[in-house]
Amino acid sequence: MDQGDQIRDTYAHFGLAMYMAQVLEHGLVNAMVIARLASGERLSPADVDSFMDQKFELTLGRLIRDLRVHIPVQDSLAQLLVDALKKRNWLAHAYFRERSLDFMTEAGRAAMITELEAAKDCFKTADQSLDETVRPLRDRIGFSDERIEAELRRALSELQTDS
Repeated sequence: MDQGDQIRDTYAHFGLAMYMAQVLEHGLVNAMVIARLASGERLSPADVDSFMDQKFELTLGRLIRDLRVHIPVQDSLAQLLVDALKKRNWLAHAYFRERSLDFMTEAGRAAMITELEAAKDCFKTADQSLDETVRPLRDRIGFSDERIEAELRRALSELQTDS
């Protein structure tokens, strides 16, 4: 692999890690909506949109704290979320500054790619654990995996016919 390809790949891995951090953020907001619905609260689509808009304005740390208001969080999930928060903040605020010298060498970039893959996995593991925690609530209100998959297929089909 030439230097340009490795540099591109390093940026791509960073982008994927940050994407997975945003997937986790969205999962936290979704979990809070599901918890509200599962509690029997009547929410209109506009109420859900407004709630989600408010939550998306918050930092990841605040979302994690707010989650506890809506659902009980076991210690294992809490630790995954704390680890994810630290990793996300490090990536967003310090990563390239701290890795500036590493980025200049082939070996350093290779190490960065490995590190970024681990960060991506950290976010993915936290999101999967969150999903497992919320699954019983989703099932209770009829948001089964099958229903979600069917809705995804419908939305993708709409996108394809619109383009």
